[in-house]
Amino acid sequence: MKDLISSFISFIHKVFSYDKWNIGYISQSPENLIHTQQLNGKINWLSEDKVDYTADPFTANINGRLHLYYEELNFWKGKGEIMMTDDMHFKNKKK
Repeated sequence: MKDLISSFISFIHKVFSYDKWNIGYISQSPENLIHTQQLNGKINWLSEDKVDYTADPFTANINGRLHLYYEELNFWKGKGEIMMTDDMHFKNKKK
């Protein structure tokens, strides 16, 4: 019975709640952020897809080209995938 209630609550949460994550960057050093305690400039957001989450980014410089790796999660599938882009499509958005 406890598992049935837990499954029902999980289903209700998926149907009636909404959460959206995305990846953005600013041109600011960590030291400057700590010192000023504020963002310096506009946030550049990764172009959004029809997924629910893009999170946990990291970059790698491979053969002189910057690659962005990140997790992409489709909420209904409940399974994340590691994605990569080297064609940085960002849109500007104010703070």
